[in-house]
Amino acid sequence: MKASVTFVSVRPVPSPVLGHPYYERALAKELERSRAALAAGVGLADKRGIPCAAETLEGDPAEAIATLARERDADLIVVGSRGLGRFKSVLLGSVSTEIVRRAGRPVFVVRDHAAVPASNAA
Repeated sequence: MKASVTFVSVRPVPSPVLGHPYYERALAKELERSRAALAAGVGLADKRGIPCAAETLEGDPAEAIATLARERDADLIVVGSRGLGRFKSVLLGSVSTEIVRRAGRPVFVVRDHAAVPASNAA
């Protein structure tokens, strides 16, 4: 398909309210998680010869991803879903649902296999 992939990790802005040491620890922890996730994706793409890039963004995940997709004129956004269910999604919000609303382009939502009930699994 000659497509390229941009792996994106969006981390929340740590709250500085609890003080500088807490802020620095939270920031370091989030950056470490982000780097590990991006490195895993880039490693898999490299093994398959797929051109790719990686971005670490900060802020609201849905807005950051939708904005990056618009800026890069992405043809498709692929996003994971934790499968929280309707009740938890209403309370916590669903990043994938919000990306679908904001993106202005096709969004492919991939559910975690473990989150799919056995009767619905293909």
